Amino acid sequence: MLRRFSPITWFILLLLAAATLALTLPPAPATLHALHITTAVYRAAILTLILPYGVIWFAAFYAFDMLAKYASKIKSAREGEAFCRIARGIGIMAWGMALTTITALICNSIAARFHGFDRAHTIINNYIALLVPIVAFITISTGTYRLTAIARAKPGRIGSQILTFIYIVVAVFFMYFVMHNHVRNNPYRLPLVPLITTLIIPYIYAWFIGLLSAYELWLYAHKATGVLYRHALTRLATGLTIVIAAAIAVQYDANTYASKTNISLSTTLCIMYALLAAQASGYVLIALGAKRLKMIEEV
Repeated sequence: MLRRFSPITWFILLLLAAATLALTLPPAPATLHALHITTAVYRAAILTLILPYGVIWFAAFYAFDMLAKYASKIKSAREGEAFCRIARGIGIMAWGMALTTITALICNSIAARFHGFDRAHTIINNYIALLVPIVAFITISTGTYRLTAIARAKPGRIGSQILTFIYIVVAVFFMYFVMHNHVRNNPYRLPLVPLITTLIIPYIYAWFIGLLSAYELWLYAHKATGVLYRHALTRLATGLTIVIAAAIAVQYDANTYASKTNISLSTTLCIMYALLAAQASGYVLIALGAKRLKMIEEV
């Protein structure tokens, strides 16, 4: 029986697949028009994105690998199942980033050849991008909720109020921008009611679950006994918070800028680099925290 590939091996295979597709498949005319560039410039821009995408994917798969190894180390403990679920959620996010990119490249290429597919490929990309955070954040939240139950860590009043305030601000502005884009030129290619019920509301729900799970992991980290263990868990919680916040920012940016066709390529790349750097730093913290926890268990 063939040996199962490690997360790092899958990372290499997925990155090679994405790079090959990006450099060989024709871009969609709508993309070239929105960025005001030629096909040659588009491919050059793709080349500049391959390295940062490779960095963030590696960080995500490495974090998944480290967290899964730690969860396997303590699988017989009370917290074992909880950390397995958190690791599974991180794995979904790592795979989701790669598969979303690959799917988008394929759909964009089909749309470039068959103009009738343009509407379908936009809808497909939107829902795949939505599905990943929903599944990942729910999976992570089942683990963090279990940890808080084990530690009997209850959310504080001030912390809950801050989380609620941030969530409301993000949700209100997101709904405003999406509705504004819909009125201008409907880049989502959906009628208003399906847009609200199948895109806006699920996104808002997923983001709330994600922010709540990060807060729950913080509560568990502060309840932990032992300085080294608490420090490692704090790294893990900080990394998860950054990853979830950056993931929200990526989708927020993609949807709020959906109808802006006057954005320069340099501005687009700068925004992308900043968000990629934030996500990568979060995954690195998760990996370092999980590695430290694993070392503590091995002592």
